[in-house]
Formats: sequence, C-alpha cells, structure tokens
Amino acid sequence: EAAHGAVALGEGLPLPQPLEQGQSYVMLAQAHAASGDIEAARAAWEEARSRFSALGSSWFLRQVEDAQAAASAGMISRSGGGG
Repeated sequence: EAAHGAVALGEGLPLPQPLEQGQSYVMLAQAHAASGDIEAARAAWEEARSRFSALGSSWFLRQVEDAQAAASAGMISRSGGGG
C-alpha cells in the first residue's frame, strides 16, 4: 500500500518529477515481486524504465535491469524451474 501511495503522490505533483516517479515505480515493482505478482512488477518496472530512459539516466536504467533479473531469478527458483 505504501508503494502505491508513493506512486500516486509522485504522479500528482504539480511539476513533473520523473526521477522520483521512476524511483516510486521501482519501489512498487519490488513490492509486487516480493508478493509474487511478477506481471504487476514487470509493468511497474516498465514505467520506471520509461521515466529513467526519458532522462537518459543509464545508472537508474541499470538498477531496474538488475532488479528485474534478480526478481526473475527468484521467481524461477521458487517455481522449481530452471534454464
């Protein structure tokens, strides 16, 4: 719930804050991934990626990619799947 609130707050700011919005989406994605909802996590990561890409922020884009990879690996190991 806190992650959803952070996203709503960031989206409602009078001036665009794409970095903060992206960070809020990363937090939301992590919460979804932790709860096992990988599809919702992917959607939130894509929102974060969009904002960081618009800023040209390769460091934050790399953080999103690393988080996605870690969550995907965790989902595979929890489901008993492998490569």
